Amino acid sequence: MNASSFVPQSCIPDFIARSGARRTAALAGACLLLAGALVGRALAAEPEAAPVCPADGSYRNPTFGFALTLPVGYRGCTADVVVRSDHGVTLHPASGASLDVYAGYNAPLYASAEQDLDSFVRFLNTQSEPGSVTVRRRQHTRLGRVAALRTVVTYVTRTDHQARTADLTVALRAAPRDPQPGIVSRDYAVNLDSPSSAYATDRRILQGVLHAWTAIGIAP
Repeated sequence: MNASSFVPQSCIPDFIARSGARRTAALAGACLLLAGALVGRALAAEPEAAPVCPADGSYRNPTFGFALTLPVGYRGCTADVVVRSDHGVTLHPASGASLDVYAGYNAPLYASAEQDLDSFVRFLNTQSEPGSVTVRRRQHTRLGRVAALRTVVTYVTRTDHQARTADLTVALRAAPRDPQPGIVSRDYAVNLDSPSSAYATDRRILQGVLHAWTAIGIAP
């Protein structure tokens, strides 16, 4: 399966789309996580797609500058992450949810977490039953010590008509060697994509992950 089929132009900020710029890596953060969740659910029925789960107890990523203590009983999996290099881990609650902890380069050049979340909602609208996407909550918060924005969105899947809830926190962070002033290069996202009937239970796992997420030094 080609993950790119889940990635429409709505994941790219409007100013980039209008400019005609060609960016093979113009997908980041929120949109990538949703694409990963969609691909992961599509691959779940394929026997060869069993996840690889190397992270046990803790996970550390100095390239993107974050670390995580994993909830008891969970391993961090990587096989269903769209980008196969080390950008984070996925947890698999028993409900059929995916809980993705991701970091990447801010390739779309989002100027704010608001732009990141707006791209996520636009993308979700392209992948869901028409009119089913509803933003339930959006609030300022922190991811570790990094200023962040969190939103809760409900939607109905277009393929199997399942009611689902996405609870997404995004943050942007500058790195020591960012090339241009005002352009932050690191894009963080923690996303729970859960059946709506199981969201209240899965949210407790998400809260533990958000509490355990820590910003560390970004490797030069």
